[in-house]
Amino acid sequence: MTPELTKSQVIQDQLADLNETLEKEKVQLTPEVEEYVREHVRALQDKLQAGQDVYESDLEFIEKVKLWVWMPKEWREKYPNIDEMLKSEKMKDVTMLGAYEASKRNISPKQWLDLLYIAESAGKSKKWIDETFKFPGEGKIHVEEDLSLMDCKSLTSLPERISFGGSLWLTSCKYLTSLPDDMTVKGSLYLASCDSLTSLPKGLKVGGELFLSDIDGISSIPDDLMVGKNLDISRCEKLTKLPNGLKVKGKLNLSNCTSLTLLPEGLDVGGDLNLGNCTNLIKLPEGLKVGGSLDLYKCANLISLPNGLKLGRNLGLGGCDSLTSLPNGLEVTNLDIRSCPKLTSLPEDLIVRGTLYLSERRPFKEDVKRLYLQGKIGEVNYCP
Repeated sequence: MTPELTKSQVIQDQLADLNETLEKEKVQLTPEVEEYVREHVRALQDKLQAGQDVYESDLEFIEKVKLWVWMPKEWREKYPNIDEMLKSEKMKDVTMLGAYEASKRNISPKQWLDLLYIAESAGKSKKWIDETFKFPGEGKIHVEEDLSLMDCKSLTSLPERISFGGSLWLTSCKYLTSLPDDMTVKGSLYLASCDSLTSLPKGLKVGGELFLSDIDGISSIPDDLMVGKNLDISRCEKLTKLPNGLKVKGKLNLSNCTSLTLLPEGLDVGGDLNLGNCTNLIKLPEGLKVGGSLDLYKCANLISLPNGLKLGRNLGLGGCDSLTSLPNGLEVTNLDIRSCPKLTSLPEDLIVRGTLYLSERRPFKEDVKRLYLQGKIGEVNYCP
């Protein structure tokens, strides 16, 4: 099949689809735009009936209309007339949007538009899209190498059915509002300072580390989230809950999540768990498993720890102003209980294999002496 015939078929399909698209998107055409569309439809229909060759330029009017329809609402309000919009500087690099470009890659026009937004936001050309993104068919889009998008002011979403063979960085994309469901990132996913992002997608799979920082709008994590290594969601100030039974193979960093009050039952962390400065955290769940260290620095509202708490390494409790006791059976490598004013005694069966850090000798003097003589404390370090 020749390229001309392919374009003819695309035009026929798009002419039939145009009215359906306008109806679906509920966009009201002005009289000027309606006449513009009708005029070009008649001209193209005449050309097709006459068997004349068609070219990419013959798709331009469909591209213009659909571009106008798919633009963010504020852009459409700014440029209510199609030709005025296309004369604007902002549109010059995206006027090649069209069903033909999408059909060549076996994706939808909306997916193609999303890719154009990415390219425009990253200051890249259309050629960069084909160098960076692969199109294996059935509407799928794949990025084999690492991709970094920073300060992309026009980026509001990623295309549906996209996957990443490497890692993905999205940094300071302030208007990014969503990620597609069932997105797969074989490497790591880094999201930082994306101010408009309010949730993570369902079915998100990350083979490496998932890193979220300063994502103020996210209040919860999806139940079916899968992360292969570390999960870092620090400084997400609106985060209030995690999925029940959450298992993290590597480290879990929840530091500075100041709205977090409870952790889920069945939480299992293979590496370190950092809850530093979670100032509203009240308690930890029974059966909490931490394969590495547990950091609770400045958890000012934490009153107690669960009995039977098992840690692989260190326990940091410095600045836990409300903590009144330590659990029985606690065994750690190093223990930091500096600046815990309400903690007045140590359990008889406490074991600190390494160093116990204290900010004052009293009121632990007798407890420390007894445990040290029993060989349950390796050494004691008094420091501010």
